[in-house]
Amino acid sequence: MSVSTQLHIERRDGYHLVLDPSAPNWAAANADGAWILRQLHSGRSRDEATWRFSQRTGVSLRRAVEIVEPFVDEVSDLAAPPPEPPYGGRS
Repeated sequence: MSVSTQLHIERRDGYHLVLDPSAPNWAAANADGAWILRQLHSGRSRDEATWRFSQRTGVSLRRAVEIVEPFVDEVSDLAAPPPEPPYGGRS
């Protein structure tokens, strides 16, 4: 499945709607979930996003793993970084 270079995130009443404009893919998440998706979609690894989540929220790294890993497994396509542009060859 193709992944868009940017996610569209709308803030709604109590949740964030995350849409991939290039695919029929979406998720509803709280503010933390939307933040995690932005981190991963920008190219950060799961480990780095988990560590940053731990630092941002003040939870232990173990607790951050317990939160981030199942969430990312559930929304895997949305969490993928956008593809690199194809190699254009030499000029």
